[in-house]
Amino acid sequence: MRVISGAGTPVKSLLHPGNMISNLAGHGPLVRQFTRRDIESRYRGSFLGIAWSLLTPLLMLHPLLAWRERFLRTTMAAGLAMLILAPWVVRNMTIFEEPTYLAVGPGFVLELGNCDDTYSGEFLGYWSVACDDGVTTWPEGGDESAIAAAKYAKATEYIGDNLGELPKVVAARVGRILGFYRPLQSIDFDVFFERRIRLLAQVGLVAHYLVMTAAIFGAFIWRRRTTLLPLAAVAGTSILTAAMTFGISRYRIGADVVFVVLAAVALDHLIDRYGRSVAATATPDIGARDSEKVGV
Repeated sequence: MRVISGAGTPVKSLLHPGNMISNLAGHGPLVRQFTRRDIESRYRGSFLGIAWSLLTPLLMLHPLLAWRERFLRTTMAAGLAMLILAPWVVRNMTIFEEPTYLAVGPGFVLELGNCDDTYSGEFLGYWSVACDDGVTTWPEGGDESAIAAAKYAKATEYIGDNLGELPKVVAARVGRILGFYRPLQSIDFDVFFERRIRLLAQVGLVAHYLVMTAAIFGAFIWRRRTTLLPLAAVAGTSILTAAMTFGISRYRIGADVVFVVLAAVALDHLIDRYGRSVAATATPDIGARDSEKVGV
């Protein structure tokens, strides 16, 4: 068994179930920190986000299962997830002034993505600090949940007053994360706001286009073999997140995984097809050489 360079610990030992559990338990605070961060960034306390997370496994179950069986399994999984999250929800409902289920983030995020700056002009479909009016909407003496509720109310009021502009804005948001709308400007934003290296951001954009192109062919191949619903559900989560908030490239992570999988399917298909072609061409030559050896 090989040993990880510099660590001196056999891979087999690291992968032992007992050691994996003990390592996980030993890093409990770090696991809880990452779990909380994932929940806050994924759902932002949104009922729609939670509903989508419950719909996803329903779509991901095997297509040959009856819908009654799918519903039963999804209900059981949802019940278990709610049981796990229940202590966190109870804690939030207890300590915050305003009803808070998973996080206080929705108000802050929605405010940054919904104002005049993000509905037209340079920041169309993105976020802008100009959307944050500072403390003018903060309730006096309120905690972060009260502040988030005020910002959420402000954002939803703006959305309601500008419903006619919403299709354009949503299209720009989705276009940004997929690299179809102002991709070079998105690189500038990634370099400035996300602190990314420009060269790597440029290479990443080119790689994204190549992978996404291959993924289109991979989707057709995959569809001939089985259903696309599981992958569509995962990619749809990323697209829905951007459509509801703003088009920032890191929101594309879930869709990127799907694109890579489908691109790999396309590449495997090409390699397999090319390999069979080469084998078919080489077989007569091999037979001819064998015949010469036996004097035929």
